[in-house]
Amino acid sequence: MGMAPAKNPRYLMYVVTKEPQRNTANIATDMSDVFVSVMQQALQMSEDDNKVVVSADQEVKIPTVVGGSTAEAKREVTAANLTPIVMGDGKTVKSQSPIGGQKSLVGQRVFLNTGHDIAVPDMGGWAKSDVLAWAKLADINVVIKGDGFVSTQSILPDTKLADGYHDITVEFKEPKTN
Repeated sequence: MGMAPAKNPRYLMYVVTKEPQRNTANIATDMSDVFVSVMQQALQMSEDDNKVVVSADQEVKIPTVVGGSTAEAKREVTAANLTPIVMGDGKTVKSQSPIGGQKSLVGQRVFLNTGHDIAVPDMGGWAKSDVLAWAKLADINVVIKGDGFVSTQSILPDTKLADGYHDITVEFKEPKTN
């Protein structure tokens, strides 16, 4: 059994030979050769290729809905297996994030800014990337505290930004592990 790299190990390998019949004098060397060869490949791949592998059924194309009606945009985003978050009560989508044409994971949030009478959503459980995307479209400054997912926010959900709010403080907490 071994792990690599020595500092901050990312891989653990356990090599077993059950009741070897031949070449028993060199079994430790043979097992070591297997370990070194496989571990070198794993370490080279992790340095050269830091991409996340996503299967085709987990990835969808984000529709471009800017300029369309809010109701139709919401239907299109939902039909693409994404989660629309409508910002405001305007009848037309003025901007969106992420922009159309990009790939996204199924279920991800797509922010649809109508530019009219935007209210603060309940951000509970959101990731930082979602909070930052919403804040950019809403043109509000965000003060971020902590890491993980949103646990509290300084402005109550459904509060209208037109009421003079220019900043929101959002506290993040790591999810509890068993």
